[in-house]
Order: sequence, then C-alpha cells, then structure tokens
Amino acid sequence: MTEQRLAPTPARISVRWVAAVAPLLAGASPVDTSQWGCEFCPFEDGETIANAEAEAGSIYVDDSAAKFGEYDGLNEEGSYLALGGSARQRQGNGLFWNAVAQDLGLDSRSVAVSGGREGDWQIDLGYVASPHNVFDTTLTPFAVGSDQSLALPTGWVRAGNTQNMTALDSSLRRYDLEASRERWSLGGRVDLASHWSSELNYTHETRDGQRLLGSSFITTSSQLPAPVDFVTDQLDWSARYETAEGAIGLGYFGSFFSNRRWDFVWSNPFTAIAPGADQGRSSLAPDNSFNQVALNFSRRLGEVWYLRMNGSLGRGKQDDSFPPYTTNALITTTPLPRTSLDGDVDMRHFDLQLSGNLGRLLPLLQGLRGKLTYRYDERDNGTLQADYSYVEGDTFPAGVATNVPYGYRRQDVSLFGEYDLGRLLRLDPGNMAKLSGGWDREEWDRSLQETDNSTEDRAWVRVQVRPVSWLALDARYGGANRDSDPYIISAGAGAPQNPLLRKFNLANRERDFWDLGADFSLPGGIALSLDGFHRDDDYIDSTLGLTSSRDVGGTADLSWSVTERIAAFAFYAHQEITSEQSGSQSFGAPDWRAESRDRIESASVGLRLSELGERWNVQFDYFLTDSRGEIDMLTGPAATTFPPLNIRSHGPRLNVVFRATPTLEIIGNLQYEHFDADDWALDGVEPDTMASILSSGADAYDYDVNLVGLSFRYSFGGASKEDSAAPAAAP
Repeated sequence: MTEQRLAPTPARISVRWVAAVAPLLAGASPVDTSQWGCEFCPFEDGETIANAEAEAGSIYVDDSAAKFGEYDGLNEEGSYLALGGSARQRQGNGLFWNAVAQDLGLDSRSVAVSGGREGDWQIDLGYVASPHNVFDTTLTPFAVGSDQSLALPTGWVRAGNTQNMTALDSSLRRYDLEASRERWSLGGRVDLASHWSSELNYTHETRDGQRLLGSSFITTSSQLPAPVDFVTDQLDWSARYETAEGAIGLGYFGSFFSNRRWDFVWSNPFTAIAPGADQGRSSLAPDNSFNQVALNFSRRLGEVWYLRMNGSLGRGKQDDSFPPYTTNALITTTPLPRTSLDGDVDMRHFDLQLSGNLGRLLPLLQGLRGKLTYRYDERDNGTLQADYSYVEGDTFPAGVATNVPYGYRRQDVSLFGEYDLGRLLRLDPGNMAKLSGGWDREEWDRSLQETDNSTEDRAWVRVQVRPVSWLALDARYGGANRDSDPYIISAGAGAPQNPLLRKFNLANRERDFWDLGADFSLPGGIALSLDGFHRDDDYIDSTLGLTSSRDVGGTADLSWSVTERIAAFAFYAHQEITSEQSGSQSFGAPDWRAESRDRIESASVGLRLSELGERWNVQFDYFLTDSRGEIDMLTGPAATTFPPLNIRSHGPRLNVVFRATPTLEIIGNLQYEHFDADDWALDGVEPDTMASILSSGADAYDYDVNLVGLSFRYSFGGASKEDSAAPAAAP
C-alpha cells in the first residue's frame, strides 16, 4: 500500500501567495491562533502519536450460493470469523509505521504494512487473497489421476451419445468451479534532497483452481474441469528528477508468467470415431515474459507552454516447447517445423503533448487554452512463420495451417481547445460558460491482417454553462468516420472465410454520439444530477457481420442532506444496447438477419444517520438490478425468437454502529439478497441433455441469501507529548 502525500511546494509560490493576500488582510482584526492545532503539520520534537483498533466478531450466511460469495468467499452456508484491525505510530522525528488487516477470517483477506520517515523513505509489504467462485452446481464423471490427467471411472461404458452412457448417472460427482488468487508485494521509495526520488515494487502472484475447458473429438465434445496453476512475478522500478520547471524519469517494468501445468490430458468418454482416438491432449497457457524500459520528460517553456513526452521500448517472449501433434499413436505425422514457437514481439510507444494558455500570448486570446497531442504505438512481431501439419481432435490429419504473427503501427494526432465564454457574456461571479472542442485522426498500418491501412477521424464540440448558482448544464456532440483499405481475406487464416464477411473492428464505420448533463443544487440541501448519452454506429460497407449498433442510456442521482446528521440518496440508471448482424448459411450472399437487444436497469435508495444521540451511526440502502437480453431472427429459413435472457437481483442492507464507550463500538450488519437468472444455455441442460456434448450441468444462478453479522471494535492508544498537553482542535 502506497501512502498518498503532498508534493513539496516551491517556496517562491508561498511568497507570491502571501504577497497576493496581504492587502486583503490589512484591515482585518487580529486572530488568536494560540489554541489552533494542525493534524497534518510536521510533528514537534518529542511528540509521538500511536493508536490502534481491533475488530472481532462473526458473520452467518443462511444458504450456499457461489454467486453471492463470488469474490469474498461467503459462498457456503455457515459461520465465518470477522477479524481485522489496524495500528499506526507517528514520531516527532518523522518516523512512522502503519499496519492494516482486513477480513482475516474470509478467503478475501488482506494485510498491509508500511513504515519509513516522512519525506525521506518508505517500505511497503502487502498480502491480498481473492477468491473467484463461479459455479457450485457443476458435475463431471472424471477423476483426477495420479499423473494429473482426467481419467474415467472403473466400469465406464463408452457410447456414441450421452444417452447411451449407462454408467454416467452413477459416476457423476459434484465439484465447485472456483479459483483463488494470492498476491504478495514488497516495495519502497526514497526521496533525496537533491530533487531525486526512486521507487521499487515487486509482486509475486499465484492462481490455483479450475476452469471449464471444451474438448473436441470432431463430432463429440465435453466440458472439462481444466486445471489453473499460474505464477506471475512483476518488477516495477522508477527514478525521477523533479524541479519547479520540469521533471525527467526513467523506469523499468518486467512481467514473468509461469504455468506449472503446461498441458492437459483427458480420456475420451465417447466411442472413438477413429482408431486410437481414446485420449485427448491440449496445451495450456505457455510461459512468457515481458520487459520494458520507459523514459518520461516534462518541461515548462516560459509562461505559456508546457511540454510532456513519454517513450518506452518493450519485448515479449514465449518459447515453451511444443507438444506432439497428437496423442494418437496410430496417426503418422510429419516432424514439427520447430521445437517451440520462439515468439518474439517488440512494443514501442511514444507520445508528446504540448499545452498552453494562449491568453498569455495575446490579450485578444484571453480565456483560450489549447493542447496538441501526438501518440505512436508499434507492435513489431518478429515471430517466424511456419507450416504445421496439424491433427484434428486426435482423430485424423486435417491439412496444413500457418501461424500468423500479425503486427501494426498506430499513430494518433489530436487537437483540443477550450474558451472561457464567461469573458464575453460578462456573467456574475460564480457563474460559468465554456466552449470546447477537439479533433483527432487515428491511422493504422497493419501486417498480415485483412486490411493493411485504416484511418479514423473524430471531432466533437462541448458547451458547459452555469447560468445561475444552482444550475449547471453540459452538452457534447460529435461524430467519427473510419475508412479502411480494401478487405482481403488473409492467407493461412485457418477455416475458409466468406469474402463478404467483415470484422467489425476493421470495417468502415460511421459514428454519431452525444452526451447531455444537468446538475441542480436546490434549496434544503437537495442535489440532483441528470445525465444521458447516445451512440449510433453504422457499418456502411459490411454485407455480412455486424451491420449496425446503438447504445443509449441515462442516469439520475439524487441526494438530500436533511440535517447535518441525516442524509438520503437515490439513484437510477437505464441502458439499452441494440445491434444487427447478417449471416449466410450457404457461404454466399446474406440469407439471415438477427437483432439483439440488451436492456439494463439499476436503482438504489438509502439513508444515513450519523451521530444520533452521540452514539449511533446507521446506514440503510436497498438496491435493484434488472436486465433482459433478446435475440430475434428477423429473416432467414429459421426466423424465430430465442428465449429471453433475464437477470434480476435486489435486496436491502443495514449497518448499525453503536459507540458503547469512547473506545468500544458494537457493529451489526443485516443483508438479504435475491438473485435469479433465466439462461436457455444453462436451464435444464444436464450432462446428458445434448447427445453429442457431455456438459457440465451447471445451473443458472437462483438464490435467496440472508447474512447476519455482529462484531466488536476496540480502539486504544492516542497522542502523547513530553511535558506538554495535546493541542486543541482547530476551530
């Protein structure tokens, strides 16, 4: 955990500020500051501040649901330990240390420790564990063998379809599809008096568990619990020299990924359609590394301009050994063209930004600010191409495929300007009017992709107005146009592609967009914010693929400060995403068209009561999320409507804190959550529902969970000062 701190301010800025405000204070009455205290001022010699708090209690969950405890580990029915705390000490000479522990009784626990001397150096140590619970309803007949492969149980009867697997029902076992992540971190920084500072951070992360992997033997498939066993080490170092006029910095970043399971082997539960196709094998994510050096520079150019530049050079490598083409010993294969991919990708980046207050150049330009930005990114893929005579599903030779090491160069130039319209309109103090706009051009130069070059121009204009003190308006409108070179299907792309098909990220596109916002500060402590947006994309030359899309929505946010101790809030958001696409079953002209519509709504209301009776703090809120997805086949031989996809979740939450004594707080939590989903891809789909697919049998989420928590938090320690009483708080 890195502690936030204020950057040192040059002394001459303080002098200018004092000179500016001195005339305003000349006629003021003297202020008695003898009893003022400053919590963030430097410590006086001999002063030590130390305090700590510890929290312990219990959490009870009345039902098991993977989704409810997806990221915090509260996924099983039962009791959990609520345990945490913090401690810190600050000494008069600037030495300090902090320690924070959270959720130690849960799978989502964390610990952070830091120490150092203010303004000189700091060391940080951290640990974070985070679970990811996906399903607790998954089923499989497989068992993990001694060699970590997936083996079928004794007595298994292979069949050509799942309905004829006579040992399937008796062999199924339930397992939780889940993964856990643990991250250790160690870092530090040092600030030198000669304007230099340096920072070094190291992280070690492991991830263990399982994920669903689809296997294929051409005509049959299975959903398998594949292993997850990753290790990632990262190192991040930077050094920086900074003055009032600018700064220069140098940095290094390295990431090193290792998979402790480089392949995955399983038995074929179906009757093999070719001799020897009784076992499958798949490579998992390969070991890889990335190293990058970076340089950044900033400089003030006189009183008008400010220049910033950033550049970096990086290289990614991957050279894990290839497995054989197949595990089927009855298939004769040619030798692999190389023993590993020997992948090598160079990444280059450069950006430059020149910003300025143009009003300082000419009086006529008062209120005008501008910014020019240039950005360059390159992916230079040095991986060699080769022809691979692959085997399809460990069943039969399938021809030759060539790896496609694509690369690109991207350049972007943008202009931004903002003008203070208040100077022309002569608005009252506190009111505001601004006019801003921007333009940018993005150019892509690609290799081994369907289009070699594309250019996109974007432009927008924005008006911000505060005509009266209680109202602020914001409106933006813009458009974009992407124009690409002729679309040519890449050679060696694997399965044949329809020449009329266009990938949406490479296709010609026209876009319109607008945003509107209004903020109201009303009497009685009421604040209201209204926002809306609209995006409309038209893929003007796409015969097949995505042809159009629209994204519209809005939010309303209301808060009410009833009194200094009572506050209420309400929030609502609505979004609709619609898209159309065309396809061809005949590998020719379009013969079907489909529309998908996604609607998402969310709302919440809440109430906060603070320091009631000087002892009670209460917070209550209720949330609701509701979404619906629809897919309609508008035209085609099987024009129909798919079953809708629905997700609905809602529930109240109550948190009460009672200060029993000045050092003891009693904390209570109540929560109810309802979640249900309608998903035709999961509902009613058992392992043997589909004849040619042995599925996981996972159910769509559907649960009602209550949570009750009770804990006690004790605070102790405080400030001590030799031969002096603690200063009074500032008024």
